[in-house]
Amino acid sequence: MDMNKLWGGLDFLRSSIPSSDYITVITSTALVQFYNPNTIQTLLQSGNNTHSGFYAATQAAADALHLQLPTLLARLNRSLKLMTTPVLQNFQFYTLEIFKNLTPSEFLEGYFHSIENSIGKIGGEHLTPFGVNDLALKILEIQKEESFLDPTCGYGNSIASILIKNSDQEIFGQDINPFASEIAQVRTILLGAKRTIIETEDVLKYPKYAKDNKLQKFDVVYSDTLLGGNNLSEHFYENDPYNRFMYGSPPKSRADWAFISNGTSSLKDDGRALYITSLGVLYRGGKEKRIRERFLELDLIEAIIKLSPGLLPNTALPTALLLINKNKRDTRKNKVIFINAENIFSKGRQKTLSKIDIDNILELLNNENDIPGKSKIVAKEAIEDGSLTVERYVKEDQIIFDQIMG
Repeated sequence: MDMNKLWGGLDFLRSSIPSSDYITVITSTALVQFYNPNTIQTLLQSGNNTHSGFYAATQAAADALHLQLPTLLARLNRSLKLMTTPVLQNFQFYTLEIFKNLTPSEFLEGYFHSIENSIGKIGGEHLTPFGVNDLALKILEIQKEESFLDPTCGYGNSIASILIKNSDQEIFGQDINPFASEIAQVRTILLGAKRTIIETEDVLKYPKYAKDNKLQKFDVVYSDTLLGGNNLSEHFYENDPYNRFMYGSPPKSRADWAFISNGTSSLKDDGRALYITSLGVLYRGGKEKRIRERFLELDLIEAIIKLSPGLLPNTALPTALLLINKNKRDTRKNKVIFINAENIFSKGRQKTLSKIDIDNILELLNNENDIPGKSKIVAKEAIEDGSLTVERYVKEDQIIFDQIMG
């Protein structure tokens, strides 16, 4: 879709509501249009396009589609009170033109792509870039018959990417932020999801995919662990009814390994998982070192991929992808491949991963040979002190040495 045209429509809202509230109005508009393509036109024709008219239409659409959206509706109520009737009407005249060429889902997904390129954070919620998600999903190679879990799904970018290709995929998403999970619910409905469930709750305390004190197991897990806080005690981890933290209790100050342990414990016996992590996850000592050592002992870690700093919006901190595989191919058993992809990116208004960038990283991951300065396959017995820092094994100076000797 023409992003300039989309942003032109948002000009109608800029004078009335903060940019963090755009998502509320746009999601509500897409939902109303999806439920009944005539509603917006009817409201405009009748003049009943005040706060109460559009709010009632959104609530009616949610009720008819069996969606529980209390946080979204509360925010819509707040946003509409800030908007004059002419502002709302002008915006909705604009959407009538947009919906002549776009489905409600295309309209909403176009917004998510455009917002990523502008601020990367909406409604106070972190937004994982589509390029990073595309890389992650290509690494995971999800098959049509496989089940998928995103226990920190946020607004549902990863889930939407899967549903666009296969609306029949079995998917479970959960997020602690009720507003984010409600938006994710709307996106799945608009994308025609048939077997997708989105729940709201802290997954460490209450995994909503558990029944009768047993976790549902998934073929594939994908989770962004970067923003997870931790206020849970060692007693909680040691007495978890689902035995998710058998690898060790994470430190009280950090939840990264709690999310990684939760996701890995939610895998089937031949499952695989990918986590977006901070680099500290790879080298910090104490309890986290012991957890890493146990993951290595069980030969669960297949790859560490260091990404370029600044790929994720609103943080310049370098990040990594941690690939877990319970069913490694023979050539990767008892080994870990370390990849330095910090120089693989494309530069626009901000750093992104293009299709070529993604293909280059995948080529490194699938290569069975070491690439000096870029990747190295290391036997797990050779991993020192449980450290998974990429620079320890992939040496930048090797490239310079080879160039001089060549």
